[in-house]
Amino acid sequence: MLRIIRAILIVLTAVTVAISAGVCTVAWRLSNGAAEEAIARISKESLGVRAEIDGAVNVKKFPQVIAQIPTVRFVDEATGRQVGSIESARLHLSLWALPLGAIQISEGVVTGAKGEVRLPEVSLKALFDNSLRAVNFPKDVRLGNIRFEQGDVTVRVKDEAYRLHNLSVGFDSLSPEMTSTVAWSADVEKLAGAGQAAPAPEVSSESDGSAQATQPGIRWPDWFHAYDGFKKGVFNGAGKVSLSVESNFVAFENAQASLQAETAEGKVLTAARALRFGVHDGVIAAKQAAVTIARPERSPSDIRFDIEDLRYENGQLMSPGTRVQLTDKTGSRTSVV
Repeated sequence: MLRIIRAILIVLTAVTVAISAGVCTVAWRLSNGAAEEAIARISKESLGVRAEIDGAVNVKKFPQVIAQIPTVRFVDEATGRQVGSIESARLHLSLWALPLGAIQISEGVVTGAKGEVRLPEVSLKALFDNSLRAVNFPKDVRLGNIRFEQGDVTVRVKDEAYRLHNLSVGFDSLSPEMTSTVAWSADVEKLAGAGQAAPAPEVSSESDGSAQATQPGIRWPDWFHAYDGFKKGVFNGAGKVSLSVESNFVAFENAQASLQAETAEGKVLTAARALRFGVHDGVIAAKQAAVTIARPERSPSDIRFDIEDLRYENGQLMSPGTRVQLTDKTGSRTSVV
C-alpha cells in the first residue's frame, strides 16, 4: 500500500514539475516583440483597426507576468483616420494560461482611453450595435478585473453630442455575455453646436384631467422640461450588471445612480435606485425603484417617484403601486402633495 502511495506521489510530483517547467519556459520566451505582435493581432481581429504603439511594451516575467503598454493609437486602415487611443495600460496576465495559447488578464488598468460612439437613435439595440456588437471579442482572450481611468468618450446621437470625460469605470469581468459588478463616474458636457433637445410632451387638463384633479399641486410640464438647456454635470453609479449582447438584454440589480446637472434654468439633481432594472428587446421593467428630481433653486423644489413594479412595452406603461410626492417650498413654508 505504501509503495502505491509513493508511486502516486512520484507521478504527481513529476507532472507538477513538468507543467511548471513548461510554464516557466513559455514565460521566459515572452518578449516585448511578442507582446506587440499580440496587441496588433487583437486590435485587428477585435476592432478591425491598425494599432500604432508609441514605444516599447515592457514585459515583466517573474514573479508575475505584467505587461506595461505605452500609448497606443487605433487607426482605420481604409481612411487613415484615428478612431481611438489609450495613454497606457498595465495588465497582469495569468501565467498558467500561456502554455494553452490563451491570454487571461486577471487584473488590468487602462488609462486615458479615448473614442467616439455614434448612435442613430436612443435605444439599447443602437447602443449594442455601435459598441459591443462592433467588437469581435477574440476567443483566446479572457478579461478579469478591468478598470478604465481618465477616459474621454464622445457620444453622438443624431444632431446632439455629449462628452464624457474624467471617465472611470470598473468591472469584475468584461465580455459580451457577462454578469459583473460595475461602478462608474464621469463628468458630462453637452458639446457646443449640438442640437437642442426635442420638446417634452405637454400635459393638459383635457388630456389628463384625472391626474390634474387628484394632484393639483404637480405642474407636470415643468418636470418634463427639467433638463432643458442641459450644459454639464457629474454622473456616477454602481450595481451588479447582467449583459447579453446576443439576446439584446441588460439588467441592473441593487443599482444606484445620480446626476448633478447644470442647466439654463439652474441646478437639477437626480438620484435613482432600484432593486432591479432591465431592458430586453425594447421592454423596460423596474422593481422596487425610486427616482427623485430636485431643483433647489426653484419651486416646486423636488418630485419623487416610488415604483413598486413597472413595465413599459409597445407604448403602454403599466405601473401598479406607483406613488408620486411633490415638495413645494415657498419662502419658509413647505408643503407636500
